[in-house]
Amino acid sequence: MDDTSSSAAARHEAYAKAALTAYGLPGTARARMISLSENATFLVETDHPVGVLRVYRIGYQSEAAIRSELAWIEALRNDGIVHTPGIRRTTDGETLQWITVDGVTRACAMFDHVPGTAPADDDFATYALVGRTAAELHRQTDRWQRPAWFTRSTWDVDHILGPGAPWGRWSDGPGLNDDAIALLERAAGMVRARLADYPARGPIAGLVHCDLRAANLLKGADNRVWVIDFDDAGFSWYLWDLCSSTTFIEHQPQLADVIEAWLTGYRAVRPLTERDLDAIPDLVFLRRLHILAWLGSHPESDLAHTLGDSFTYDTVELAQRYLDGRFLREYRPSAHDHCPSGAAHG
Repeated sequence: MDDTSSSAAARHEAYAKAALTAYGLPGTARARMISLSENATFLVETDHPVGVLRVYRIGYQSEAAIRSELAWIEALRNDGIVHTPGIRRTTDGETLQWITVDGVTRACAMFDHVPGTAPADDDFATYALVGRTAAELHRQTDRWQRPAWFTRSTWDVDHILGPGAPWGRWSDGPGLNDDAIALLERAAGMVRARLADYPARGPIAGLVHCDLRAANLLKGADNRVWVIDFDDAGFSWYLWDLCSSTTFIEHQPQLADVIEAWLTGYRAVRPLTERDLDAIPDLVFLRRLHILAWLGSHPESDLAHTLGDSFTYDTVELAQRYLDGRFLREYRPSAHDHCPSGAAHG
């Protein structure tokens, strides 16, 4: 199916309009698209915002995986672990509904609307709170008894750089030429080598949000941070949540300060080892390659249209710095700073 931005938007709007009828909303309710990314997201309004409707992308998540995402959100809310919007149920009491338009069926879910704005790239106090929130999430996943049917993706080196990577190949990213591909191939090989003894399993890994970037964080008037969009949640390194918080700012001068703030908040709750900290430059650059692959496989997305080839150019520059040992090597916190007394992994 050809996915130009305009045709994709029109198709998703038809699903959103049909989905609204299941929530018992007044006839004046309307859905306005606010994002076309992995999924299509709509702000649902009457005389005020009442919810955020997600129309899921076909083929990305199975029904079991979507229900697993929603189950984790409800568990987090029930435990009071994190501020995240509630799931709005249909008049039949369902958290998930299936809408068919022109013979094609998509999953839809609606979440409560929460007012707030994304934190600025230099809002280090908020990033410290994000780090603490991530640590609380990880503590919850360590002890949560997941349903037997629970299933989510795995995000490790092979699922990010391998030939069958769900987000595609970074070499298909926008604006790459042969020289850039050769350079990035060397950098990807270096990532593999450096992370060979740091696999995404055991005490350093678990169920994580996987996309704690600014667009998925809402800072409210009371300075609370709300976490939204668990659609990419899966099993990965715990520090993958740090890397997702640095998405799109890896080339910015405030990167080290964002990482320091995030780690300060995180280590107030959970400790990190020297090996954890050594892996940060490798994981952050791996995340950059992951997003490059995503942009190549989602050319219809708002991000792909906004960023164009600029993300690729900056990634190539970062790759050279990474290969030269200059990427984040000037910043190296101690594992003994800010560790909570008596805390341990798990």
